[in-house]
Amino acid sequence: LRTIRKNPLPDGTLRNLGEKMLRYMVQNDALLTSFSFVLKSLKADHMHSNPYEVALKFCYLYQHPDIAEGLLREMKVSGIPLRTQYFWPMMCAESVRTSAESLLRVLGIMDELQVPITLNTLMDWFYPNMPPDADVEKLLNSERLPGMTPNLYYIGYMCYLLREVNAKEALELAKKHRMRMLAENRIITSLSVAFTRGEVSTCIELLRTLNDWCADGSVAVAFNSKLLQRLSRLAQPDKFEEILHCAASQNLAFDLPTLQSLQEQFSNTENEKFVQYLNILMKQEPTVNVKNATEVNIGVDEFIDECNKTEAVDKFLADMLLRKAFTDKKYDDFKNLYFFLKDSNDWYGAVSHDQQMIQVYLATGELDQAMQLFKSKEMKFVHTALAIAEALVKQKRVDDALDILKQDCNRTDQYDNGRFVTALNSFFDSAIIYVSPDELCTLLNGMSIGNFPLNINSLMTKCIKKYIDRNELDKAVEFFERAALFFRRIPYATEMTNELVKQEQSALLQKAFDIVVRIRGELHAVMTLALALVSSGRLDQANQLLKRRGVRLDHNHLISFCRIRVDNNKFRDLEALFTATNGVVDCNRNNLLSFLLISYRNCRNWRRALYFWNLLKEENFQLSKRNLLLFRKIFSDNAQVPPDDLIELLENSGINSMDSDMDALEQTEDDLLKSIYNVVPTSEIVALLNEKRIEEAVNLFQEIAQTRQSFPLKVSRQMIVALRRMKDWESLSKIRRSLPAADVRMLNLQYYIGEAMINCGECERFLESLEIRPRLRSYSSLVALILEHNPKLEERVNIYAENAYRLNNPVPLVGLWMYYTVNGRDEQARALLERLGEKVIASCLKYQYLFQKAKSRNQLSQVVDSTLTLMKKHCTTESISAAIGSLIYIERENLQRVEELMAMAEENGWTNSRLYKRIVNRLKSTMMNEDLPDDAELMSSEDDDDDDDDDDDDDDDNIKENFDQNKATTTTAETH
Repeated sequence: LRTIRKNPLPDGTLRNLGEKMLRYMVQNDALLTSFSFVLKSLKADHMHSNPYEVALKFCYLYQHPDIAEGLLREMKVSGIPLRTQYFWPMMCAESVRTSAESLLRVLGIMDELQVPITLNTLMDWFYPNMPPDADVEKLLNSERLPGMTPNLYYIGYMCYLLREVNAKEALELAKKHRMRMLAENRIITSLSVAFTRGEVSTCIELLRTLNDWCADGSVAVAFNSKLLQRLSRLAQPDKFEEILHCAASQNLAFDLPTLQSLQEQFSNTENEKFVQYLNILMKQEPTVNVKNATEVNIGVDEFIDECNKTEAVDKFLADMLLRKAFTDKKYDDFKNLYFFLKDSNDWYGAVSHDQQMIQVYLATGELDQAMQLFKSKEMKFVHTALAIAEALVKQKRVDDALDILKQDCNRTDQYDNGRFVTALNSFFDSAIIYVSPDELCTLLNGMSIGNFPLNINSLMTKCIKKYIDRNELDKAVEFFERAALFFRRIPYATEMTNELVKQEQSALLQKAFDIVVRIRGELHAVMTLALALVSSGRLDQANQLLKRRGVRLDHNHLISFCRIRVDNNKFRDLEALFTATNGVVDCNRNNLLSFLLISYRNCRNWRRALYFWNLLKEENFQLSKRNLLLFRKIFSDNAQVPPDDLIELLENSGINSMDSDMDALEQTEDDLLKSIYNVVPTSEIVALLNEKRIEEAVNLFQEIAQTRQSFPLKVSRQMIVALRRMKDWESLSKIRRSLPAADVRMLNLQYYIGEAMINCGECERFLESLEIRPRLRSYSSLVALILEHNPKLEERVNIYAENAYRLNNPVPLVGLWMYYTVNGRDEQARALLERLGEKVIASCLKYQYLFQKAKSRNQLSQVVDSTLTLMKKHCTTESISAAIGSLIYIERENLQRVEELMAMAEENGWTNSRLYKRIVNRLKSTMMNEDLPDDAELMSSEDDDDDDDDDDDDDDDNIKENFDQNKATTTTAETH
């Protein structure tokens, strides 16, 4: 194939090769390893644009679903996006259609590969391919339904019955299983098919049942009205007349605009009966039998007694009672109802109920019962495993914790969820306190055996950092030694060595040095020690060490050290390294200087560059052309005149002689920028941002993101702040699509997009995006900001907030409470506080918004007192600490007030949040204008999850890298 000459097609593209070979391989059952080699070769050599998709087509054409499964897994590993429709033909394969188990396995594969299982998949492919003798009811009651909640499986089955079978069976299903109303448009489409088929009376009865499922009357009215509009266009006149007659006799509810519109539509036709029925519907008082999903006015004992009397279980109400008991921490009520329902034949417990039961066991200290329940379930979530393991670790039951961690947690979709990250952090916080370093390594090893796709280097780095933060250096070195022997890795070696040097722990330093020698050799160990001496400011000792006879430089280690410092703008370390290498023979100091100058350019520090230029003159340092151009670029970017001797050197090197030939000069500078790009890819983005070339920076950001290179959070943040100042929400949205979901959450990007839309006058458009998805939790401060900018939208915001609250999303109502509070509308604020309760308000409020708006209205003292009182009752000390840090930032110009707040924080132990420490440290170092977070960043996050500490040469210490992004989706719902 490689020898075939590829003639271009008329449109200039190259002809695809290899399809016949792929067809032959499928027909002859080729091994998957052979497929993998051929497909990768076709792709790498540009012989075929989409070989995987073609091979998949042949697998389905020749009925080889087993080979197709292997190819789909190979595509996932190779980073090729998997689409839902790739799995549909697999369900049509003869070998798969023979049993419900085989079809269910296809859904399991989709779930395992993080491909969404849609209602289309269920309605059009899963249920239609079920064998005739399949017991669908039994299947739906099993615990092995992957990917979605049982509720959606029921809705999908009901829609399938309506469309493909008959409405009677759909009605029987609806009567047996009460469901939440989801995917309304799909239900309306399926009902329309059944109505037009002539099953009017059955469909009307089903519609009444569906109305009972709705959260309240307004939802039922809206649903009925949409359906009636659809039927007016699709149904035959005689059928539509029958529909109107049955609707009037059943007293169904429709909204007035829909009825008026239809009346106007039919008034000019001969369909007088239509108009008569519409008049009846407009005049009658609708009665909608609805139970509000947010109101449960019956106790658990009363509910159980009622179920025993009627010998039936209201599943919908049972679900609400379980959730309410769990939320209110009424664990005895939860247990009683859970066990009662488990013994009931009419009850199907959702996976979430079992997860809650495990949490209840953990809260009540019944660890053995929690372990037993966890192991007995087929669906095992990783965050639940971590919670159980943490509880066991606190009791020093390391073997049991290891047993739990080794369980096959098949719900890998949770790896990209904030809940998983929180559970992982909490687990390690406890493990470091309660177990020995040796036992901690054992636990890490248990997590590394296939069950957790984690970056072990990052986890080991996290453990060492926590030991150092607790000033337990002996344990840090002990863990470092055990990890080195266990995993043959030396995480965080440079930074730990740096800490040992700073604290003059010579014995521990010697021990750490010996460990590095054993694992990486003496060359790497010497470089690690030298770089630690450089970072701690002991330049003479570092210089003497590097000049010792027989010492050679580890250039890869050196370059990695420089790259990390450039990414984090640590130019002081780069200056120290340049000084410490003076006189070292085996060192290209021009390369080190390039890193330093790139760092100067990134942070626009032309004054420091000028100072260093004068130092280089005194040393008579021979500069390379690249560094001369870099110096020139630093001064020109900052509108500064270069020193005369720099201009002279440029002329002598022949660079300035190109001024007359602008093309040649631009080409030279382009080559320079490319060389920078190759060394530190993100540095050019920073330079473009500094030059206000925002559009070019955004394009380069996306270009680098497409190559799957990771971005330092500082670069992403700088890009986001620049776009926020421009109120460019469209570019922010582009950046959001380029970043991993963990970074989006950590950088609060969703908040910035909403804030930018509001500030540039797109309040209605942003509100529409919220109204479409009322279940999605946004930021309460954004809801308040909408009304600050456009008070005319208050009615719409109220409707959206009520709809969201019915779907268990109180954030918009809390936003309204904040808006009322700072605008002096005390009665409305008090009413919302009584309705929601202090706990809900405290969990969703944004104190930054409250503090800033209150200060602008001279109400700060009153609002601070009430807010802190609320938080003391219901929030963690870390959240209160972050609130105090935010308040210190707002009051930064009032030094007396700042001192009072800091004293209060010290007295109450409110100094443990990262945001508080960051702001106080900046204040103490008198760097107020350099690194303090701006107002928007404060408003969007209670605490700053970013960690700007230095990484080691192998590792990234940020917890966001603790899981393999290739094995997790990048879809996330922003929390409040």
